[in-house]
Amino acid sequence: MELKDIVANPDNLRVLVAILLPGFISYKVWQLIFPTEKVKFSDIVLELILFSMLNYICMSWLIGFALTESNEYLKNAYWFLIAIIAPLLWPFILKWFVNLKFLRGKIVHPTNSAWDYFFSQGKVVFIVVTLKNGELIGGLFSGNSFASSKEETFDIYIKEVWELAKDKRPKRRKFGTNGIWISKDSIDFIEFFEAQKRS
Repeated sequence: MELKDIVANPDNLRVLVAILLPGFISYKVWQLIFPTEKVKFSDIVLELILFSMLNYICMSWLIGFALTESNEYLKNAYWFLIAIIAPLLWPFILKWFVNLKFLRGKIVHPTNSAWDYFFSQGKVVFIVVTLKNGELIGGLFSGNSFASSKEETFDIYIKEVWELAKDKRPKRRKFGTNGIWISKDSIDFIEFFEAQKRS
């Protein structure tokens, strides 16, 4: 069967898309969940194929319905679920799986660094950054703050900056500031504390 024959038949074209597209979608979502360095296309072909195979195997029951459905609207809805929605979900399911406690130490975790692992959890914490010059910067790391997931930068933006007491406890919030940016090269280490409701 030639390519023109496949394209001429809508069902054949849908099957082709359902085989090829899911791998790209799942891999791109996986990269957003677990940031990685830029790689050549040739280096990720296997991952693309595996994601597509996973999708095809798990959604084969729905593919059967899609091929025999006579209602065009329902048929298109089936193919949309197969080729778009399901591939978006697999990376999140895999993330949940690799984070199971009983797998700790038994498999290599896909997260590149402890930095990425902590900040990807989205926790609201009070942080104290110790700079290489010994200066301390405290602040509330919440939804409006940001930590870069690119290893070459690993900088951090703290929206809510606080003055610190001698024991590193938060003393009072600094008003009149729109936050502070700290570069990777300036950071010695960061301490994380449970965030409490503060005035």
